[in-house]
Order: sequence, then C-alpha cells, then structure tokens
Amino acid sequence: EHSGARTKYNTWLSKQDWYNTDGEYGHLFGYLYDEAPQRRDYIESILDKAIPSWGYLYLASLLENQVFNTVFTTNFDDLINEACYLYTDGVRPIVCAHDSEVSSVRLTRKRPKIIKLHGDFLFDSIKNTPEETSRLTENMETKLVQFGHEYGLVVIGYGGRDNSVMSLLEKLITQRDYFKHGIYWCIRKGGEPRTRV
Repeated sequence: EHSGARTKYNTWLSKQDWYNTDGEYGHLFGYLYDEAPQRRDYIESILDKAIPSWGYLYLASLLENQVFNTVFTTNFDDLINEACYLYTDGVRPIVCAHDSEVSSVRLTRKRPKIIKLHGDFLFDSIKNTPEETSRLTENMETKLVQFGHEYGLVVIGYGGRDNSVMSLLEKLITQRDYFKHGIYWCIRKGGEPRTRV
C-alpha cells in the first residue's frame, strides 16, 4: 500500500512543470507557506539551533585576514556574522539586509560587509518564492553592479537557481567593464554546475 502511494506520488511529481528545475525550491516554499510571516517563522524554527560549520570558520578567517571584505549572500541566516564573532579576534562586519540601507554601504571601507540579497529571516521581507526572487530590489541590484565594476567574484555554496542574481550576472559578463578580475564558481568535488551556471 505504501509503495503504491509512493508510485502515484512520483508519477504526479514527474508531471509537474516545476519539478527538478531551478525554480523547484521557490515554488514549493510558496506552495507550503503562502504568507511571508509563515515562511519567516518556518526558517526561524529550523535556524533556532544552527551553528556555523567549518566552511563558515574558513570564511570568517578569510575576512579576518583581509583576503576580501565583502560577502553577498542569498542566505537568510546569521551564520556568517556569528562565525565572525565566534572564530575571529575582532571581525565585526556590517550586516545589510534591507534595500533601503544598502545604498549607504561603502564597498571601499576596510570593515567587512555582509550584504543579504534576499533579506534576513528575522523580517517578513525575505524572498523565497519565484515571484520574489525574479529580480533583486533596486538598491541591492545597484550595489552588486557597483561591486562587479570594481572587483572579481568568487562564488561558493550558491547553485545559481534564482533569476534575480543569475540574470544580473548574465547581463554584466557580456559587458567589458564588469568582473575584470574574473568570476570563479566553486562546486563540490564530483558535482556538476547547473546549465545556467
């Protein structure tokens, strides 16, 4: 009986136009939690006991050693910031998660910056659904464009699933004045980049 239900479910799932696509995550999130407060509460509940992993320790160390000083993230959590407090001596980044404040963030400042492109789990303005992640907000987009004009980009832990960041990167790489220092896209050993990447 259980295997029959599983087979029916798999058959239904395979017929969904969003199944196994870049938009799968956003579609399911919007389907399960159609209101922003519900999505925020769900994310907050799963992050309640989250602690920064080894990858965050290394990232915090790179910030501490000034290998770079700006992190753009689509994650909603505070794990990068928390890693800086836990694993470094005095790295206190500027954290920016709101479109209205990102304009005032100066990329040239020595102090590390964490720019949350899709918002912060503590606020209802987080972006999960395909509609919400179709485009970055105006000031976030402007800041990423400004960054691309001056610096190269190392992408770690981002699959390139949402249109907001990917469409902007696709646009910028066709222009000579952007990412002159290159884009390095890291994937797990044995992994394959998504077609769009």
